[in-house]
Amino acid sequence: MIFETGFLWILLAGLIYGAIHSAFASAKVKEWVAVQLGITNEKVYRLIYVLQSFIFTIIYLSIVFLMPDALIYAIPLPWVFLNLVIEAAAAVCIVLTLLQTGIFAFLGIDTFLPKEMVKQPAALHTSGFYRFVRHPLYLFSLIFLWLFPWMTWNVLAFNIGSTLYLIIGSIFEERKLVREFGDQYLEYKKRVPAFLPHF
Repeated sequence: MIFETGFLWILLAGLIYGAIHSAFASAKVKEWVAVQLGITNEKVYRLIYVLQSFIFTIIYLSIVFLMPDALIYAIPLPWVFLNLVIEAAAAVCIVLTLLQTGIFAFLGIDTFLPKEMVKQPAALHTSGFYRFVRHPLYLFSLIFLWLFPWMTWNVLAFNIGSTLYLIIGSIFEERKLVREFGDQYLEYKKRVPAFLPHF
C-alpha cells in the first residue's frame, strides 16, 4: 500500500525542500549569492529568499496533494470534535505567537515595510508562551499537524518531514540567538525547555 502512494517521493521532496530553504537562510550562501549577482542591498536578497520560499512551498504542497494517496485512519465521531477543538486552539496559539514576535518578520517581508509597521525585536522574547517553551510556534505547529482528523500516507510523509525540519531548524535558530543575545539566551535556555513544557 505504501509504495502505491507518494510517501517516499514526499519524504525526498521534503529533504530537498529543507536543504534549499536552510541553504538560502545560511549566511555563507547569502554572501555567495550577493557576490555572484552583485547584490549590495539587503532588501534584494530578502526578496529572492521570500520568492524562492513561496515557490518551493507551493511545489512541495502540490506534490503532497497530487500524488496517489491512501487513507491510514480517520478519527471517528464524536472524538473528531475534540480533535478539531485542540487543532483550533493550536491555530489560535500560532497566531498569538506570531503577533508577539512580529508576523511580518516571520513572513520575511519586514524589510519592505515602513518601520512603524514592523515590530522591532528590541529584546529576547521570554514572555507569553515563551515562558513555557523556547519554540512555541514550532510546538503549536506540530500539534496542529499531528492532530489532523484523518491520516493518509502522503500526509504522514509531510508530517514526518515537517517535524524533522522544525527540530533541525530550531538547532540552527538557537545558534543564531546565542550569537545575538549571548549569555542572556544561554540562561534562558537553562530555565526553559525547547518543546515540552515542565509540568
